[in-house]
This record gives sequence, C-alpha cells and structure tokens, in this order.
Amino acid sequence: MLSFTKKNESLIVSFEALTDDMTPIVSQFDSDCKHLIFDLMNIKNLDFNPLSKFTTFGKNLVGQNSFVLVSKQTVNEQFLIVPTIQEAFDIIELEDIERQLNF
Repeated sequence: MLSFTKKNESLIVSFEALTDDMTPIVSQFDSDCKHLIFDLMNIKNLDFNPLSKFTTFGKNLVGQNSFVLVSKQTVNEQFLIVPTIQEAFDIIELEDIERQLNF
C-alpha cells in the first residue's frame, strides 16, 4: 500500500511494502511536483535490487530535480538515503542551490 503527500514541490510516497507497480506514483507526480521522496521507514529489510529499481525509476521521473530515499537502514553507499523526511527536504534544498550555481 502507498500513501501520497505533496509538500514544497515534492511528492512524498510512503511505502507499507515494496511494490513493482509504479503506475500510482506516476499518476500522482504532476505539475505541482518537482522532487520525489520515497519514505521507506516501514520497510523492515531493504534489499539492493528493489532499491536499484526504485532509484532508476525515481531519477527518470524527476529528471534534473531531486530524488531522495528515507530510511534508518543503509544498504549501499550508492543510494542517497537519509534518516528523516526533514533531512530529505534539506538535501533537496542543497541540490536546488547547487543547480542554481551550476555545480
């Protein structure tokens, strides 16, 4: 099950379980959204393969904007995972500044 929240030009998707069906996410990601946050706090055991699919999907959906995963677990350093939603917004703000400065 997925739940959706829109805040600060971001779509926050909270997962109760991992899914391969990304259609509901695409339908919720509209002109009000620039960034995507996947809240994985309720997922007990994160696995590299699903995260790899999520990351590819998320980055393709947001284009040049930000995609952040939220979880207390770390799987692999190649994934941008932060422990809180607030830190996800902090990362998005930093990346927006970098884009404005052309870093």
